[in-house]
Amino acid sequence: MDRAGLPLRTGPESVDLVIADIGRRGLRGEVSFDPLIAAVAALVCGGLVTAVTLFFGQFSWVAVLGTMGGVFAIATPVLVWQTLSGIRRIEFRPPDAPDLVRVVRSVGADEYPVTRLRRILLRHKVHQSPTYPFTLRPFGYAELHLVFDGGTVRASLPADFDVPALGDRVRALLARDRVPVRVETERPGLYDPEVADDVLPRGGVVLEVMERRDRRLLAPMPGYMSLTELGLAWPVAWHVSKVAEANGVRTKLRRSSTAGGGQTSWWEYRAVDVQRVADAIAGGTAVLEPVWRRDTDEGRAAYAALTAPRRTRIR
Repeated sequence: MDRAGLPLRTGPESVDLVIADIGRRGLRGEVSFDPLIAAVAALVCGGLVTAVTLFFGQFSWVAVLGTMGGVFAIATPVLVWQTLSGIRRIEFRPPDAPDLVRVVRSVGADEYPVTRLRRILLRHKVHQSPTYPFTLRPFGYAELHLVFDGGTVRASLPADFDVPALGDRVRALLARDRVPVRVETERPGLYDPEVADDVLPRGGVVLEVMERRDRRLLAPMPGYMSLTELGLAWPVAWHVSKVAEANGVRTKLRRSSTAGGGQTSWWEYRAVDVQRVADAIAGGTAVLEPVWRRDTDEGRAAYAALTAPRRTRIR
């Protein structure tokens, strides 16, 4: 593998984009393993047929064994064909200025002049960690599309590497021929790339509040906190929304559909700012009006007036 963890291997004759290593078993080992997978699939299907026929009182060994034999007979050649026809690597030859692209399969290889390569597309998915640190992590497989004159070669790579970095390396490799290399990133709906760089202190109040979250409830977006959690992070304040606004806590509006077809919305608060304000409250430098506090006469009176039951006058 490449020093940066990319699936690239540079040799004296080519730069190889490794799609799937044969591994210790070798090609024969992989092919011999396919009937075992087919046998497991046949047993599972046979078990399902047995359960269904017993439920309806129509059990028959002919149906069970016939299903198992049919599944095994179909699955085995399909799996073997996939193993033998699967792409193992993409070779760019020679390594300094490629003029040939070889698509190497388990059996055989296809060769294309670089002049026939119209573009390369890398498509992948990322998700944001819900727990600190809120880093972006690759998810699933990365799709590789090499578009040539007259056809497209497709392959999938396990997305456990930096896909944009791979795009940059391949783009630089093919810079002489100006082959367009595009990277498409599919991001989740609850996504904020800025919070990936946020730093929260270990032992701080924010991480303590996050660790006590009820997993059964809808969690805030990664890197954000709910209004209720602000009250836990700033126990001295009762009017936490005013404190957040006065101290420049960044917010993000969150929306959700209701059962009746409408929408409900609420604000969530940037966790790193909540920690900053908590430190400022402890140091006595936060903007915190007496009327917003729980430990002042003004604050207690304002809170009591807000929460007092309202009486309806009957005429």
